[in-house]
Amino acid sequence: MIKTLYWALKGRLILIIFFSLIGFLSRGLLIGSSNVLGGWVDFLTSGHPFVAFSYSLQSSDQFILFLLSASGIGFLSTWIYRIGFSDLNALMISSIYDEMTYRTSRYPSSFFDQNSSGRIITRFSSDYGNVFRLFGGPLAEFLSIIFDLTWMLVFLTTANPRFLPFLVASIVLHSLIYKHFKSSLRKNRQTLSQARSPGISHFVESLNGATSIRIFNKEPSFITRFERLDRDYILQKIKTVGRMTQFIASLNFLAFLLYLSMALFGWWGLNHNILTIGDLGIAFGLVALSGNTVQMFFEWLAQFEEAIVGLERLNEYLYLPIEPGTVLPSLCKFPTPHQHDSDLTPRPDRDSEKRDLVGSLRVEKRPTTTEHDLQIKDLWFRYHNQGPWILKGINLTIPSSNAKVGIIGRTGAGKSTLIQCLFQLYPIEKGNIYIHNFVLPLSGPQPHVNTEKINSNQSYIYQNHTLEQARRLFSYIPQDPQFFRGSLLENIDPLNQAGPERVSQILNLIQRPEWAQQLDRPIAEKGKNYSAGERQLLQLARVLVQDRPFIVMDEATSNIDPTTENLIVKILNQELKDRTQIIVAHRLSTLLSCTHVIWLDQGQVKMIGTPDQVLPQFRSQL
Repeated sequence: MIKTLYWALKGRLILIIFFSLIGFLSRGLLIGSSNVLGGWVDFLTSGHPFVAFSYSLQSSDQFILFLLSASGIGFLSTWIYRIGFSDLNALMISSIYDEMTYRTSRYPSSFFDQNSSGRIITRFSSDYGNVFRLFGGPLAEFLSIIFDLTWMLVFLTTANPRFLPFLVASIVLHSLIYKHFKSSLRKNRQTLSQARSPGISHFVESLNGATSIRIFNKEPSFITRFERLDRDYILQKIKTVGRMTQFIASLNFLAFLLYLSMALFGWWGLNHNILTIGDLGIAFGLVALSGNTVQMFFEWLAQFEEAIVGLERLNEYLYLPIEPGTVLPSLCKFPTPHQHDSDLTPRPDRDSEKRDLVGSLRVEKRPTTTEHDLQIKDLWFRYHNQGPWILKGINLTIPSSNAKVGIIGRTGAGKSTLIQCLFQLYPIEKGNIYIHNFVLPLSGPQPHVNTEKINSNQSYIYQNHTLEQARRLFSYIPQDPQFFRGSLLENIDPLNQAGPERVSQILNLIQRPEWAQQLDRPIAEKGKNYSAGERQLLQLARVLVQDRPFIVMDEATSNIDPTTENLIVKILNQELKDRTQIIVAHRLSTLLSCTHVIWLDQGQVKMIGTPDQVLPQFRSQL
């Protein structure tokens, strides 16, 4: 966590020190006014001048001018300190948030399988809010309190050291009370943070399943569960606030005892002529102020503990492993152990067609024994190291361009899992996936390679690669495509690869000319303002914009009408006929135009052949 704060401060440290120094001096000017006022009182009662910064104040006008000057400069300097310091710290914490976002977006799929959405949202909302509330403007206030206490010690010692024990006692006793409450306050805050996640998760799940909940009339059970989770959170909130109230009440009672004892000492000192009226004024001004300041310090310190808890939770997300083969963008500045984009070595030039297709993948060159574009060799896959094997020794060869391969099988046969392996959403323990005789990164154990040219008729071996580049070989049409709140153009061409003119051409191609004339047409979250068939057409438009060599369709036409299905198939056959199409379907009629059909059964290849060979036998087993 200390490293994280250092990385966030890096580049801003000199400015933070500069503004802190301004804040320290400004608080000295403001706190020192108490000593000047005490000197003024003594001047009026005894006529003795007051010396400030080697300058003797010998008249009321001089005292007033000095106080106004010191207060004005102190106020202006404090204003500069608060704004400058707060802005820098807000940027510091925002950088931690950004760095955490970069990494979370690259976590492996298993992370999102094992962590609820509520827990993740809590990190980005509640925990971040706790940190920002202290490390933004409030941290400037917290440091101001420390500056005030420091100057109080200095000025109280200068005025009359006899009152110094009261200030020291105040600090010591407050620290003992804080120490007594520290562990319970921190434990309650941690429990409160944990109690927040289940309610948020349940709320998000209820929103996602709102339609099904209404159809099956399950609102009462969901409301009951949410009320129970919310009640648990509120009870923990009350418990946490109650403990904090006990802590503050203890500080207030201690402050009362200190004020009482100091008042009695002042009365005794005046009667024995060891204190002047000015000394007593300074003492009551500084010690009384210090009591409140010390109390504020430990109240802020308790909140600082809450921020530290949040910072620890944010810091955890900075070090979790990201997907193997994924790199962080150059925008990331924190030197965590993950691979950054700037770490990649320059890519050597090579044949443009291969470069465009394979990119800068780290590859293992194997002997050229086949002309096939995609080969899966002895692939074994399971979701967990100790879990059952889902795919068992898969061996497939998918021909080069113009191939249209169907994949069939009963539920649980491994069809969708095979697609996930192509996209490498989970690490592959055994086997390899080859494209153009190059092994995709992560598909099996990777040998150590370096950037050497093998010979004149072979391609280069690349030591560095990114998973993103591997996935760019594939376009994907799922059963339920995802869309985001924004315009039609932003959803079809989010990276601005094609431009508005090309997107309009594609929309005319899929027989939606009205869309082509309204590229700024809004799309609601998840595309809810479009029908299932229209969403599939929009996804098809995305695929045409991406222009990638492999097209994967996973039950893409199962929820749409025959007319839309025929239109999609027609466009795929016309516009993407030179691409490799991989189709997973339950509707067997969809696969009649395939060149090959692969039958999966219990994670193994049961049969490969033409539709006429495979489909009749598959139907007989249903």
